[in-house]
Amino acid sequence: MPYPVSCGDLVRRVRQRTGLETTSGTITFGPQAFPDAEVIDALNVSITDWYDLVLGSTFAGQFARAPWNITTTQGVSVYPNAPNFYRAISVDGYLNGSQTPINVDPYQEPQRNVWAGLLFTGWAYGAAVMYMLQGQNISFRPFPQGSITVTVNYFPTPPVLGDTESTIDSVAGWEEYFVLDAGIKLALKDGQYDLVQLLQGLKEEQKQRILAAAPNRDQGAPERITVTRGIEWSDSDDYGWGL
Repeated sequence: MPYPVSCGDLVRRVRQRTGLETTSGTITFGPQAFPDAEVIDALNVSITDWYDLVLGSTFAGQFARAPWNITTTQGVSVYPNAPNFYRAISVDGYLNGSQTPINVDPYQEPQRNVWAGLLFTGWAYGAAVMYMLQGQNISFRPFPQGSITVTVNYFPTPPVLGDTESTIDSVAGWEEYFVLDAGIKLALKDGQYDLVQLLQGLKEEQKQRILAAAPNRDQGAPERITVTRGIEWSDSDDYGWGL
């Protein structure tokens, strides 16, 4: 179960892990002072690395997933993605108001014109309906022939901490990874290389813990990603592509 962790608590923990906190709560590494804003900046950079680690350890959005609904217009192929879009998980199309979706699968650049000249290029059950990510937009082939609801399931962009009152959701203490990583950044700036080496070892332990735990959220059906000819397939989904 995700739970909120306060930015203020994370700042405190970064200082504790480096062993350089003071009783007043103001930390000084050697001759340099690191105010809250600088610690928060280091945390935000570290969160992006942590976020990719968690997403790379899961299939189909086990921990971070959001839907973005699009209503198509006849003859229009390109539509904006969600403002906080990061990575696609899957795309569903709902034909004629049906509650039963069809899979909309990705196409690649060489396939962009395969529908040209075909007698029937509409969206229908059993037909090839496909999408491509283009910058912050999504493009569909064949062109929609009317108003169709499309749901893009996606990973949002990584969370960003603001002031010390802001929060971030974590799972089972996984935030320790970016706490240690932020500590490494600050210790490097201060030239405390022995401390950096220690923190890197602790961070690696947290990384391995996340990599082992994340695919096992559903203990009865753990994710098993296998690689065949460079393509990742997930045993948890007969038709799914590993992300």
